[in-house]
Amino acid sequence: MDKENLNQYRKAAGKGDPAAQFQLGLIFGLGEGVPVDKKKALNWLQKAADQGKIEAQLVLSVYSDVKLDQTFDKEAAAKWFIAAAEEGSAKARFILALLLEKGEGVPLDKELALKWRLKAAEQGLVKAQYNLAQYYGQRADPPPDPEAAAKWYLLAAEQGLAEAQLAYGQLLMVGQGVPLDKKLAVKWLEKAADQRLAEAQYFLGLKYYNGEGILQNKTLAAKWIKLAAEQGFPEAQYKLSDLYINGEGVVKDERKILRWVKLAAEQGLGPAQCFLGNCYLIGKIVPLDKKMAVKWFNQAAEQGEIEAQYWMARLYAEGVEVELNKELALQLYQKTARQGFVVSQTMLGSLYEKGEGVPKDIGLALKWYQKAADLGDPEAQFILGRFYAIGLEVPEDQELATQLFQKAAEKGLIAAWCGLSFQYLHGQEVPKNKTLAATWAQKAANQGDVIARGLLADLEDLGQKGPITKDLVAHFFKKLESQGLAMLEIAPGKFFSTLLAFQVATGSPVIKAKSPKTLRPRQKFG
Repeated sequence: MDKENLNQYRKAAGKGDPAAQFQLGLIFGLGEGVPVDKKKALNWLQKAADQGKIEAQLVLSVYSDVKLDQTFDKEAAAKWFIAAAEEGSAKARFILALLLEKGEGVPLDKELALKWRLKAAEQGLVKAQYNLAQYYGQRADPPPDPEAAAKWYLLAAEQGLAEAQLAYGQLLMVGQGVPLDKKLAVKWLEKAADQRLAEAQYFLGLKYYNGEGILQNKTLAAKWIKLAAEQGFPEAQYKLSDLYINGEGVVKDERKILRWVKLAAEQGLGPAQCFLGNCYLIGKIVPLDKKMAVKWFNQAAEQGEIEAQYWMARLYAEGVEVELNKELALQLYQKTARQGFVVSQTMLGSLYEKGEGVPKDIGLALKWYQKAADLGDPEAQFILGRFYAIGLEVPEDQELATQLFQKAAEKGLIAAWCGLSFQYLHGQEVPKNKTLAATWAQKAANQGDVIARGLLADLEDLGQKGPITKDLVAHFFKKLESQGLAMLEIAPGKFFSTLLAFQVATGSPVIKAKSPKTLRPRQKFG
């Protein structure tokens, strides 16, 4: 700012020209060609604002944050926003709406806030339109208005606001407030992603990954998810680590798995923290370190991550790198079981069945096994089948037991393979079928199951000798005993129930959930 122009502004301002007064306020406030002088800046801005200069009112409201005593004067700021709003400034109207909604510098008045927000949005202020869409979509009282929300998101999206483009695309994807149109949804996601909005890049990547609204393309999915991850979006970082596990759209790379899952975990993403805890617990992609496992499980558990709470229960129950606390372990098992975590439900069933840390209660054991079985847990299905096969605390029902074993077997539970083998061998509610018996026994034996090996060996010399006898069963268990396993007392005609009891006693099926041995595909977001 040269002296000549500065003098011209001073002359015009001295004669009462609000535009010149406003310019002088900016000159002294920003130090353009003159030393910064807040007193002079505020003086000239005040003069311009008093004459209704909207720009000065808005700037003055901001200056209220930086008065010479460095205190924030919300009332003074609100005064100028009100004046500017009444003069027709869309920006002032929007800011005033926010102040009224929070009761900052003005009495709280949500109805008046909505009035000013509407005025600003109707004037085309994109931020006001987006904010109004959020208001209609998220309000509790009165209930949300999806159609109104979609209307304002679309107006803001058409003005190029990336956040609005993403929001409108998501509404189209599920048909909320607008007709469902996944192809159009993807187009809006692309617009937002092209503006480098990380969340939009992530969701667009998921659409390519799942082939939703667009032709499936794992390479493009990885591209967009990586772009979002590089911008620090934690869900994208976690998903990208998953892609590196399975080599989907990228080359498998354990170092990159660790890099991205750690970044997501350090940002506080619960699933990533839980996954990292599992990695340290089993020594997969990182050195085995149970202290680190506890650290990450604990952080995820504090955020309400159910699986992490389950693992903390396991650690407390066994005193692994934490002080042994079976009472707290039980509380966490119960908490996660009530939230539908099937492993905890099966564990609770086992605790009540055996009376470990709780009074023995077969009724409660059955309740939790049934809940887990209903949710598809194969271990619970097998154990519940055991109760019906033996007739323990429930009427004996071989047909139901067989159905439960079949369900568990189809999900890969080795103990259920053994059970079905015996069913087919001895005709337990299914026609005798040596071929099927051998097939199921062979599947289990191939996995190293001791009982399956015994069943397989006995198909030739035991499966053809008619009724089950005590000698026949004793012969079977002698084979097991020869492998260093304890002999069990048995009764004639109770081979199957004794077999099941033996499986429980030796830890097959696995009633205590084991740590995962491999890294598997995980929860999908979005």
